[in-house]
Amino acid sequence: MVGAGYGNWKLASIPYEKEFTNDLFVPYHCHNDFIEMFADLGIIGGIAFGLMFLLVPIFTIKIWRKKEFKPYQLTATISFMAVTCYAVDAFLNFPAERTAMQTMLAVSAALVFLPISHIDKTKTTNGSSKNLVAILFFLISLILIIPSIYVAKQTFDSLKIQKYVMGEIDADPKMALDEVKASFPAIPNLSTSTLPIKGLIARYEFRDKHYEEALRLLNESENDNPYLHYNDFIRTAIYADKQKFDSVAICLVLQRIKILSKLKKHTRNIINIVLEQKPMRNTYLPCMK
Repeated sequence: MVGAGYGNWKLASIPYEKEFTNDLFVPYHCHNDFIEMFADLGIIGGIAFGLMFLLVPIFTIKIWRKKEFKPYQLTATISFMAVTCYAVDAFLNFPAERTAMQTMLAVSAALVFLPISHIDKTKTTNGSSKNLVAILFFLISLILIIPSIYVAKQTFDSLKIQKYVMGEIDADPKMALDEVKASFPAIPNLSTSTLPIKGLIARYEFRDKHYEEALRLLNESENDNPYLHYNDFIRTAIYADKQKFDSVAICLVLQRIKILSKLKKHTRNIINIVLEQKPMRNTYLPCMK
């Protein structure tokens, strides 16, 4: 009803995708913006997104029916065609992710909507009231955009370091721990592929044998993405490296990995860790049955 939150398709779809995929796979987008908006924003948000595209043809027809808007008819028609192209693309892809497409949509829709504000100038309120409305609109917009700029800047800074950290995700990490820790901002708490940021940092702590700090970060980010269990992979490696053959700790990890039993690559890694340790063979292999 309320949706998973804007941009959370890649996170909310994992419990359903894992029933069909045979490896660790995160679907970034739905390849249909309308379905994705319903999933992200809920029923009300999805309907509002769809109705936005209905307003453009309604306003275009209104412009064509009024003679006083003849100078705007060509511009409105071209803009209507551009928005229509965007809508078709939204049925097949994810233009909402692309800045260029969003800019085109905003400009095209504005060129359709703006002439309507000039239809009945004689019926508008007096100049002082119009100025007050404009000032209030500017102040409200400024209040709303400042936190958005802050979030966007933090996300941008995170993406810059993710480029290098995620590049090492399938290899031995080479970056210095202090550099990784200093580069990640406070938000967001997930990477572009929905891996917990603290879990990524914990991987470098584990490499430098800072086991307790790594486990602390893993525990703190346990619920940041409760579907991939990336933290469990790192935690298992830490237990194996420490030669800590505690049945409760290891079995808990193995049982949780079973939730993602179709993830062959990572399940195989866990089995290899178990088989490499003689004391673990008889104790922990029953956990995987």
